[in-house]
Amino acid sequence: MKEEGGEPDDDPVALRAQFASLLRTLHDAAGKPPAGQLAALTGVSSRAIYAVLSGSRRPSRRVTLALATAWGADAQALAEQWDKLDLALKIVRRQAKTGQGPSREARGCEVDGCLNRVQRGRYCSTHQRHRRLYGDPTAGRFSPKRHPTTCSAEGCDKPYRSRGLCTTHYRRSIAEPGLPL
Repeated sequence: MKEEGGEPDDDPVALRAQFASLLRTLHDAAGKPPAGQLAALTGVSSRAIYAVLSGSRRPSRRVTLALATAWGADAQALAEQWDKLDLALKIVRRQAKTGQGPSREARGCEVDGCLNRVQRGRYCSTHQRHRRLYGDPTAGRFSPKRHPTTCSAEGCDKPYRSRGLCTTHYRRSIAEPGLPL
């Protein structure tokens, strides 16, 4: 949980992974009881137990103590480890908020005109989705419109609304789909 210099490890992901590894070791030492059996003993869902053992979720102190009791491990020692992890994570969060230490500060999306923040990568979730779907992060709302400016019904010069039609012709096409405009 700590580096050699005595300072807490600055990577919250690594801290959680170490704690999950400790929990897996205790689980192995207890004979690897199934998650369903642990769920019945602890009152914690088996899905939550899987998430805790995989390291994708940090258990609460209550869940940690319940698992330690179910495994026959030293609950007090595991509670102390949990407290160390919790303190280290609080220090890292505080440093990130105040700008001290290594920060994981969000940046702005690289698409011009987008004000969304990005935690990792180059684009916000919207533009990342546009990049994945259309091959271009600026596709969609930020791309130029390719529709006519006026209604496409013969002899109508009213402004465009949808499907190439003005409001009158659009409503008529919805109400009576088979009739000519």
